[in-house]
Amino acid sequence: MIKSPSKAAAAVVVSLLLALPAAAQQKAGAAGKALIQQMVAMKGQGAPAIKAYKEALSNGDAQVRRAAIQLLVKEAGKPAIPDLKTMLADSDEWVVIAAGIGLLDLGEHPMPEIQQALKHDHMDVRMELAEHIGEFDHTAYLTHVGSMISDPEPKVRLASVRAMQAISSKDSLQPLMAATADAERGVATLAIQALESLGDPRALQRLTRMANTEDLALKRAVAHAVVVLGGASSHAELTTKLLADEDVGVRRSILNGMREQPDEAALSILSGRLDKLPTTGDRHAAVLVYKATESENSHGPLVKLIADPEARVRSSAVLAAGQKNVDALMDAVVTRVEDKEAQVRSSVAYALGHEGREASVPHLTKLSKDPSGDVRASAVQSAATVGTEGALKIVLAALGDSESYVAIQAVRSLGKFEQEAALEKLRELAKHSDLQVRLSAISGLGMRKDKGSVPMLKELAKEPVEVVRRAARSALDQIGE
Repeated sequence: MIKSPSKAAAAVVVSLLLALPAAAQQKAGAAGKALIQQMVAMKGQGAPAIKAYKEALSNGDAQVRRAAIQLLVKEAGKPAIPDLKTMLADSDEWVVIAAGIGLLDLGEHPMPEIQQALKHDHMDVRMELAEHIGEFDHTAYLTHVGSMISDPEPKVRLASVRAMQAISSKDSLQPLMAATADAERGVATLAIQALESLGDPRALQRLTRMANTEDLALKRAVAHAVVVLGGASSHAELTTKLLADEDVGVRRSILNGMREQPDEAALSILSGRLDKLPTTGDRHAAVLVYKATESENSHGPLVKLIADPEARVRSSAVLAAGQKNVDALMDAVVTRVEDKEAQVRSSVAYALGHEGREASVPHLTKLSKDPSGDVRASAVQSAATVGTEGALKIVLAALGDSESYVAIQAVRSLGKFEQEAALEKLRELAKHSDLQVRLSAISGLGMRKDKGSVPMLKELAKEPVEVVRRAARSALDQIGE
């Protein structure tokens, strides 16, 4: 006999009823809801629960039957398979979907009943089962999912392509290439993206034929995929043509593809068109391509882009060059120390921050006196990364900066230096009248793990100001006291 449900069971019922897509959320009658609550309350009871769930499979309320399937799958496991196969013949499509998903989760595959369900008269059954097959990587049904690209319903075809993309098997190549010709743009575009993620260069034979399409969404997807699949080498003429396309979206797609796959062929094509890229956005995207590669063939173009007319491009090129830390590129970086735009000068200061690079110190010294506080702060931060005696002088001088945030940056930066002079300054600043200075200095002492500062930090841990006490205790914890 089924017992009365608990409040917790009632809450689970709500989740069961709302788990369906909107199209399937038909309101169960009061009796149906009550029965579902009772079934939920029986979870974990074994045989009595399984018996109750099986009885509910013949209930006249579709919501009850669906809930019974879900509960039976969890309670009985594989022994529920015969009942689930029977439920595939149910008159309600969402009951069939629940049974099909249960079989996919429990059964040995391939299963003829699932293969047949993928041809179900109702679109939602075909679509939902295809989605589930992809989500849980059921490769045994790949052939059947592949055949669904000819389904009359666009949503089913989309689910088929999505499933093949998720499974990511080379056996999907042919059906995905066929799906790129779908009349629905969304299906065709997803098929192109799926071919790209499949990573099989054989897809280029289809994609390159699509490059002349007038549909810009498809053309953009093709441009990206061609480069990612290595087409810059085997289809250099087409890649060059796409990079010169009048549509900014096509150009940006191929540049983004080059960033993901910056092979030598792609770099050569881009460098040949660098002076002809028409927009600031294109040239900024080109910087990101060169930044993504370790090839020496990126150096010359980056030097050009460091001198670009647009500050945004110069700034990003400077940062890319600084990341590579190659002498020829760093020589180009320092040519922008007096750039008219503070954004660029700040990037120069940041780019010069490499450990032990004494050659950066004269330039950082100049930038630490820049009219812009942001530039000065970047110079101080980079000086701490350089870490030499000359760099320490920059940071010590910045302690008196007119902008408080630059001075605070200098205090924080002291904790990165190994020199005794930096440590002595931190101890002095830990007793400063300015609270932010004190807190930053105490934090720096903890960062340095300075045993000699322990007595002072213990005294600070008794301060009347709570934030100072917390900072001191945190520093002591870092030191191991």
